[in-house]
Amino acid sequence: MLKRLTNSAVDEVMFVLPPVGFAFSSIYGDHDNIRRLSHRGVRMRGIVNISRAYLDVVRDYAELYAFLDSELCWELRHYHEHRVPFFMVMDSRESVTGINPNVKSISLAEPVVALWTDDPVYAKSLTSTFELLWEKAVSASQRIEELLKEGPPQT
Repeated sequence: MLKRLTNSAVDEVMFVLPPVGFAFSSIYGDHDNIRRLSHRGVRMRGIVNISRAYLDVVRDYAELYAFLDSELCWELRHYHEHRVPFFMVMDSRESVTGINPNVKSISLAEPVVALWTDDPVYAKSLTSTFELLWEKAVSASQRIEELLKEGPPQT
């Protein structure tokens, strides 16, 4: 479903995902979809809470797109707040919003419930929310470096 939605994007895809969303994307091969969008010139900006538990998954994404950055229009940032709802906006005209923001694991037994709309007023509202979060967020590479410097968790 998300692949079909993002394929309709022409200019930009913005997303706020929980870390588990990145794990889900990784499992279902979104790397190819992201490459296709970027090669079409679609700018992608994302915000995720990068925690130690999901460091490897997020780092894989960040590293993959960091060395391809010259040809891809991709940027990822970290935002520390855990209670941010997850959503995606395509070209400020279509959006998908997660209805169950407390997703902690990926399971087909407990599917993610989301609302899709092509209402541009709602999409613009989410775009404004995204821009506010974007300004407060730090680069993913900076957050990854912080976690790596801290070392493994103390037990």
